[in-house]
Amino acid sequence: METQESILAIALFGWLPERINEQHLLACGFCQRRVALWKFKPEDELNPQREHRWFCLWIYGIPKHSPPVYQQLMANLKEK
Repeated sequence: METQESILAIALFGWLPERINEQHLLACGFCQRRVALWKFKPEDELNPQREHRWFCLWIYGIPKHSPPVYQQLMANLKEK
């Protein structure tokens, strides 16, 4: 995946940058998951969708009420 596509995917799936003790992380405010970026080797590919916890609204939405947040964002982007 190209760098710009990777950054877009990370943002689209709700990850925010975080720094703890000089270590760079990605954090999700919904499922409280933190991904330690230093654990990934250059040949590893971070999958921003799979890194969320099973109950995260970014991925699963609220059953019978609303679609996942990333799908709502994609729909809004397509409209513009």
